[in-house]
Amino acid sequence: MFKDIWIISTILLVTLYLLVTEVISVDLTAIGIMVVLVVSRILTPKEAVAGFANPAVITVGATFVVSKGMIRTGGVEFLGRKIIRFARGNPKPALLIILISVALASAFINNTPVVILFIPVVMTMCCKFDLSPSSYLIPVSYASILAGTCTLIGTSTNIIISDLSVSYGHDGLSVFELGYIGVDPKPFIVGICFGASACIATPLEYQTNLMVFGPGGYTFTDYLKLGIPLNLFVVASTLLIPRVWPF
Repeated sequence: MFKDIWIISTILLVTLYLLVTEVISVDLTAIGIMVVLVVSRILTPKEAVAGFANPAVITVGATFVVSKGMIRTGGVEFLGRKIIRFARGNPKPALLIILISVALASAFINNTPVVILFIPVVMTMCCKFDLSPSSYLIPVSYASILAGTCTLIGTSTNIIISDLSVSYGHDGLSVFELGYIGVDPKPFIVGICFGASACIATPLEYQTNLMVFGPGGYTFTDYLKLGIPLNLFVVASTLLIPRVWPF
């Protein structure tokens, strides 16, 4: 028991060091963790590969196919041109339009495919204005994550929490219950959903962060600089939930 605890603690410390220093790429670090856990017999081989059979993983893979189809058919380029034209050649209004579009879509569609579709739009805009994608892709990821907390279907963590609530004999959340103001929407569950969904401090906390990691040319510390203050804001907001929605 205590041996396993020491092994896990050591793995976590080494992993954190590798992620911060980026001596090894993020994807190789993640796979290496899994291999070490299997070799050390913390996980069985079946448990280690179980995640690859998860419907969420398959869904993410399928959305990449949709994204590629949008690119090859010219849909992304068409959308990018429309946004640039509407913004009259100014990158700041163009970014604002993209963020609003991402936020609105992420509230009613799972935010993973939304980010996949908008990454090439942002890349097209950056090429047009000769801008660095690193200045725009993290805001897109964060907009999708935060907007996903507004509805039940906006992010997978909300759905998981609602299903767990039902499995323990309680009522689940309705689609728009997370967005109510002044109405009792089971504040404890809402607090958990907000805490689980606001994964913005590292690229590994949420899939949309990892999706923009490569295209934006980010480092691990880039997420810490912006993500930690935003996470503190989310924590403060979560603590205020009982005052807005009394238990």
